Amino acid sequence: MTEPEYHTVVLVKHDDDDGDAYIDFIRKLKSVDLETAIKNAVKEYITTPEGMEHAESEFGYFNYGDASEIPAEITRNHGYERIVNPEFECIHVNYNKYLLPDDYKINNEG
Repeated sequence: MTEPEYHTVVLVKHDDDDGDAYIDFIRKLKSVDLETAIKNAVKEYITTPEGMEHAESEFGYFNYGDASEIPAEITRNHGYERIVNPEFECIHVNYNKYLLPDDYKINNEG
């Protein structure tokens, strides 16, 4: 029997209100469309007492930030789960930083 293939996804959630970005690390089955899976997990979650309470506390506005709190027991039913406390290093770089050595010369002869 072949083991299913998984991918790790970095889900970047951008907040238009304050300009911040939040990330979740997700392990998902390769064949799963993550957006559809999350929406289906939300549908299942809000049928539970905990999920109904959560949705009501948000006045019916359930977004990706809220979806990151869905228990793994539910998200696994939809082919994904959030990786809690992953080990990773985040390095911020200037996209336009010049990386060639200072003494590098372009040979335009030719």
